[in-house]
Amino acid sequence: MTITIRNLTKTFGEKDTASTVLDDVSFSVESGEIFAVVGPSGAGKSTLARCINLLEQPTSGEVIVNGDSLTQLTSDGLRQARRRIGTVFQSSSLLSRRTAAANVALPLEYLGATKAATKARVAELLERVGLGDKADLYPHQLSGGQRQRVGIARALALKPSVLLSDEATSGLDHAATDSYLSLLAELRTELDLAVVFITHEMETIVKIADRVGRLDHGTLIEQGDLVDIALDAQSALGAQLRSPGRATVAAQNTVAVSVTYASPVVPADWISRLSAELSTPIAILGANVKSVNGVAVGDITVGVAADRAADFARSAKSLGLEPQSEPSTTLTKVSA
Repeated sequence: MTITIRNLTKTFGEKDTASTVLDDVSFSVESGEIFAVVGPSGAGKSTLARCINLLEQPTSGEVIVNGDSLTQLTSDGLRQARRRIGTVFQSSSLLSRRTAAANVALPLEYLGATKAATKARVAELLERVGLGDKADLYPHQLSGGQRQRVGIARALALKPSVLLSDEATSGLDHAATDSYLSLLAELRTELDLAVVFITHEMETIVKIADRVGRLDHGTLIEQGDLVDIALDAQSALGAQLRSPGRATVAAQNTVAVSVTYASPVVPADWISRLSAELSTPIAILGANVKSVNGVAVGDITVGVAADRAADFARSAKSLGLEPQSEPSTTLTKVSA
């Protein structure tokens, strides 16, 4: 089971007033995979989400689920096809006058399921998202994280093969976000879902995604495996994922050299190795290194003796590190 977005374009207005919000966007997501789409406000993320779940009709292009082009279907066929894509919206979008159980039941009621079947399915879903004891509570009686869990349960009510998470962690605190991501990862594996995860939050991508794409002014600028992107020293998205830290001031007569992890097999003791090889001390001035799917990624700025900086850069490359620029001017200040 897969979802393929092929040459998706959305234009609002006509002729001189036309504005293209999505421009030839293409990507595929396999079952059991989470593909994250990231971009700033105005990048086209909300329009992309509405075109994927067909709340908005694309101007051109296709949304293909399990081999069927949903954008080519008639109205009757489209109503049935929408069942294949479940959506978790920003702020959960629960109806305030309905209980948690009644909110989850909505898609089943529209489908015409029997009361008995609906009750059983709702109870099963609320239990699965850890809210079996919250069925009779209203949205205002639930925390933000709990409301999003109800949103997930509702999105899964019709047993979709694709789950679209549209800025679903926006506004949640750190603990609630982690809880949501953990549940999403579990359900992805358990139900073999193809997940499209749309967000502007880089930290969530690092924790949840298998692959990632960067949307900018309606165009998918780059996409690829999360680890590959994070290790790519030339990738703008990789730089955002790594979030380099600030360097402190180096000791006298040293230069500051920044290196990026560019290989999945950089030795953990690379600093001590290079220090021994070059017979010179190497000081860490600033670092932002994290684990992405078990691989170390990020940037480190080190202080190296000015006369060994070029040798350091060459040796660092041999260990899978990528110097970001020529060594900077010799530093003569001593850190306080």
